[in-house]
Amino acid sequence: KLYNNLLQTIFQNPDETLRDFVCCIRLPYDYLTKDENYKKFKNILDTYANHLPYELILEFPNKFISTHIDQAIKYKKLLPSFSIDIGIYEFEKCTNTKNIQAVSPSYIKADATYLISNTPHIQNIPIIATDVKDTKLLDTLQKKDIYLIDSLHNSYIPED
Repeated sequence: KLYNNLLQTIFQNPDETLRDFVCCIRLPYDYLTKDENYKKFKNILDTYANHLPYELILEFPNKFISTHIDQAIKYKKLLPSFSIDIGIYEFEKCTNTKNIQAVSPSYIKADATYLISNTPHIQNIPIIATDVKDTKLLDTLQKKDIYLIDSLHNSYIPED
């Protein structure tokens, strides 16, 4: 119920100061796996989503994509009519590249330490490293051709 209320508030009263930005909402596994939440979410979109002043990407956990592909595809089919896309997070917890290709996300987020020893081979889907703690890790990621970073820790401040 909390997520449905939160989503309704976000869609009903979008923040106009975010106009022309790309915004992401991370939805949890437990929310996405409940059929009644899909119905409520669809109703929220039908009522409010055509009025968003910003581009929106909903982030789904990879566990959801891997274990509930039919439900994930249902969401995927619903979202384009509202100009909403999908991103995947927690890629390192379980991987099923066939399912990921089926939902065709805008990007995949994976922990930087996971990416050091595992390079996902999914065509045409950008990989974003999360939880980058220092310049050494950043340099290692760049050597693996990973240049998109999310959650760079404050301990790393690039010099001009």
